[in-house]
Amino acid sequence: MKIASYILAIVFISSGLASAKLERALFEGHLKDEHYLIEFKFAPMPPFPNYPDAPKYWMILSALDVQIGKQSIKVPKAAYKDLFAPHSPGDPFYDPHGNIRLPLKGGDGEKSYTVDFIFRNGRLIARDYYPHMSTKPITTHYQ
Repeated sequence: MKIASYILAIVFISSGLASAKLERALFEGHLKDEHYLIEFKFAPMPPFPNYPDAPKYWMILSALDVQIGKQSIKVPKAAYKDLFAPHSPGDPFYDPHGNIRLPLKGGDGEKSYTVDFIFRNGRLIARDYYPHMSTKPITTHYQ
């Protein structure tokens, strides 16, 4: 009887989680001696023509804010508006050119991707987008 109760509780909890909607996620840590804070805000993914019955819990980024030390960086919407089903970001790191890179993976299967947001002097300067299984990035520069 006890085992059946545990199974029922697990089924109930997991069915409740399937309908939960994530609206915001914060990630923080330290990059060298500076504290960083990354804030994702989410919105439901709009329907798309090839998959009108897509699950309603699929999300897109609706805002991406980055704070490194005392610098607050607003990432322009153009840099993330096409990123479907983002996962947790990787830790930011300094590249050999002194830029700060924020890696992010997302999507699923053939639609998976990796993207690096590249920051310098308190602003986003570029984005390297790697489509599924690609080793060569598609780079977009920002002014």
